[in-house]
Amino acid sequence: MATGVLLASLALIGIALAFLFGRHCEAIERRLRALEEKAASAPEAHSHRTVAGIEDATAVVIDLLFEVEAEHARLESLRQILGAVRQGPYNYDPERPCGKRQ
Repeated sequence: MATGVLLASLALIGIALAFLFGRHCEAIERRLRALEEKAASAPEAHSHRTVAGIEDATAVVIDLLFEVEAEHARLESLRQILGAVRQGPYNYDPERPCGKRQ
């Protein structure tokens, strides 16, 4: 009984995290598109410092997107593991590889 409650709690936490990361990723992409549209419509040239700042900010956004994609992959692995455990105690293979290591 306690195991079922624990698994249900973990599943709900995983679903909530996936939802939050999805919304976070969408918000970043919307902001990036808005910045790109604004930059494309700007007729005047930026100063060197402004261009450098935009490039640094873009690099940070791209890094965040990679992190969000990695978190999404981890959440998908968690979902698959919980799905296997949910099917029954003998469906989970403890020897299965846990994913690509970097």
